[in-house]
Amino acid sequence: MGGSFARVGPDAKELKARIDIIEYLASLGIELKPVGAGGEYRGLCPFHEEAEPSLQVNRRKGLWHCFGCGAGGDVISFVMMRNGVGFQDALEILDGSGGSERGCILCAAADYWHKCLGGSSSARSYLERRRIGSPEIIGRYGIGFAPGGTRTRDRLLGKGFTAEEIEEAGLVNRRGLDSFFGRVTFPLVEDGSVVNVYGRSLSSKFRHMYLPARRDVIFNIEHVEGERAILTESVIDALSLVALGVGDAVSSLSVRLTRRQLDLLAARFARVVIAFDGDEAGAKGARAAADELRRRDIETRIAALPAGSDVNSLLVNGASRREIERLIGGGPR
Repeated sequence: MGGSFARVGPDAKELKARIDIIEYLASLGIELKPVGAGGEYRGLCPFHEEAEPSLQVNRRKGLWHCFGCGAGGDVISFVMMRNGVGFQDALEILDGSGGSERGCILCAAADYWHKCLGGSSSARSYLERRRIGSPEIIGRYGIGFAPGGTRTRDRLLGKGFTAEEIEEAGLVNRRGLDSFFGRVTFPLVEDGSVVNVYGRSLSSKFRHMYLPARRDVIFNIEHVEGERAILTESVIDALSLVALGVGDAVSSLSVRLTRRQLDLLAARFARVVIAFDGDEAGAKGARAAADELRRRDIETRIAALPAGSDVNSLLVNGASRREIERLIGGGPR
């Protein structure tokens, strides 16, 4: 994409060659024990609660992977995830030349909620009913659960954030109570940092909500490798397709796309299939989005979902992958 500027900073390849990943993790207080003779180590994963060690680290390759939550990567991705920062900030932290050890407040909140998910059977059951409850999906997308009370505030105060910062971010109300209480949380990530969080209520008494932050992102765009995208209306629909094995699903979070979202799609993909909900708003939004994408020379199709349905409801009601792929592979309109 044009128009972006990269900061001059440490060289990633040089840093990874210089830093011993085992020694670095040990400096953070993460205890690792060797397993076998191949440079493999194992310990407790710092990104979720567990009793048995599922974090595996390869000293020779400089890679880590957690078999519990599914997270993994190199030492740079570890710093990004631990500190809630982008790629360049992670390089600077590793190089000792700056960066924010505290990280962004939304990243810290999302990380805490991710760790809380294991303690909520109702949240895990909800995700399983929605067909997005596998450890791989939960780990890869940092899905969490906001436990309520003042626990989020207390956690963030302990991380060095002020009460004013926490309230200004919309994470708590004026009494310090968790704004997202009782909701499953889905971080919205761009360039390695959380820019907003979607809270999905487990009760019909409370509405689904976002934090008062940016929403002009395309959810999951960073995980799609090919030139085609399946554009869904909601995060749940996109994750449903990913869980089904259709990895090129993304979400615009709404039927009304912003100019920035349209530009992001046009800059990244040659073909887009729009699979919005099968209702009047979805149909209207799909036509408007298709018109705008075609003006940007993007080959665009609109999926013909049955009236009153969405991708997730179809899967929950027993639709197979073949049936879903047939629906989203419909001809242009």
